[in-house]
Formats: sequence, C-alpha cells, structure tokens
Amino acid sequence: MLMLALCLFLWQQGNDGFVVIAHRDFPAQSLTKRQLRHIFLKQISTIGKHPIYPIQYRSEESLQALFEAAILGKRFDAKAYWYEQQVQAGEKPPLLVQNEAHALIYIARNPGYIGFVPKGLSLEASKLGAKIIRVSDP
Repeated sequence: MLMLALCLFLWQQGNDGFVVIAHRDFPAQSLTKRQLRHIFLKQISTIGKHPIYPIQYRSEESLQALFEAAILGKRFDAKAYWYEQQVQAGEKPPLLVQNEAHALIYIARNPGYIGFVPKGLSLEASKLGAKIIRVSDP
C-alpha cells in the first residue's frame, strides 16, 4: 500500500531537482559534489569505518540524467565509464532501482546506502527515517 501511494505521489511530481538521501545512520551530514562524485563512481567505499553503497536509476531516467549532469558533469558518459570499469577491473556499477519509491524505501531500511530522490520527496524521506544530506560545491 505504501509503495502504491508513493508511486502515485511520484507520478504527480514535476522534475524540480533532487535531494541526496542516506540511511539515518550515515556518518555524514553534508558532502561536497566532489565527494558525491567519488561515492557514485565507487572510488570511495567508506567514510571512516562505515561502508557506503550508492543507489542509482537507469541512465534513461530523467532524474538520473539530472543527477549525473550536476554531480558527474554534463559531458560525463556514465554508461561508458561503467562498461570500462566492468571490463578492466571487474567493478560493478551502483545498485540500480526501478523508481524513486524503491530508492526511498531501500535507503531508509538499509544502513550505508545513499542515493537521490526528487526534491518533492524530502518530507517523505524524513518520515521514512532517511537522512537528507546537504550538498555543497567542491
């Protein structure tokens, strides 16, 4: 029932940007764009002794494209990057989720996970127990 309600809510939301969310036990209150880039490219896997697991959407999702442009850079080709990482190093891309509702619930329930949702879901993220992470420039 909660999933249905969240999906309906998401359907009604416009593309008004994104907020970064993490499990409530995530060891940071804020991150720079550079730190986020390293986390989502899996170049950083821990903060202190705490493991970090990024979540993302399929590359054709508009929210994923918005996030990639803002954090990874407009010219960054994530598909090519992850293909190269898999071939050369056996590194797998971040966990892919189907939609924002799945991301919200997964992050809220699983320590160490971090992702992003539309700004309009900030309140719902907090209600589910997820932490909103402030993002600053470099």
